[in-house]
Amino acid sequence: MASPILRPVVVTDLLRPSGHARMVEGEVPLDLRAGESQVRATARVQATLLPSGEGVVSEIIVKVPASLACSRCLTEWDEGVEVSARRLFTRVPDEDGYAIGPDDRLDLAPWVRDEVSVSLPDDPLCRPGCLGLCSVCGADLNTAPCEGHSEQSSSPFAVLKDLFDSTS
Repeated sequence: MASPILRPVVVTDLLRPSGHARMVEGEVPLDLRAGESQVRATARVQATLLPSGEGVVSEIIVKVPASLACSRCLTEWDEGVEVSARRLFTRVPDEDGYAIGPDDRLDLAPWVRDEVSVSLPDDPLCRPGCLGLCSVCGADLNTAPCEGHSEQSSSPFAVLKDLFDSTS
């Protein structure tokens, strides 16, 4: 069964010294892109809200599927992404603009989006030793060696081939 959408949470009780930790679960729809990584899915979020003398500490665990494309050979695959993060929220906005609202509501969704976004790899690799694509014919060098190519005289850069020839 799907969890409900993660809504802003009233944290008035956590702003008091006698406040007790609270668990919050929900989903956050995401549409993010970072380089060759993309998330167009609903993230599952588990958050623990803890009272602090300064505000409310939130610890989150986010799980979401991501679509990745190798930055060298363009192979595509899906992979689950898991993000863990911790942040102190106060009534005064921090350097990222996060704060407890004037109505004592804490909206975790923007923070979840940001944490997932920065955790996505900009240039994912299908494997550490990926050989990429042939720059001439586009063949995937991981599956078979390139057969080689005849003289590339039709290339606009062919005249530069001998530019640094030491015999001239």
